[in-house]
Amino acid sequence: MKKVFKDKILNIDGTDSFDHIFLFDYFSDINSSSNVEIIYLRDLLEQIRNEEILEKVKQKPAMYSEVYSPKDELEIFTELFE
Repeated sequence: MKKVFKDKILNIDGTDSFDHIFLFDYFSDINSSSNVEIIYLRDLLEQIRNEEILEKVKQKPAMYSEVYSPKDELEIFTELFE
């Protein structure tokens, strides 16, 4: 598990470094009466899915990682986080 701060990401001792779990305490002042919107990264990625590569995945499964551009994914994540 990793804890995400505004300027850094730290591994939490005693947890698997490769578990893809992130802890965000960035919004600690949010309570049940706050107006909170949940945004799923997968929904935003669907809008930029590369259909041409998706078709080729049937013959070459290793190409699946290119269906959603890592550059686009990072850009969306950065925009949402800021």
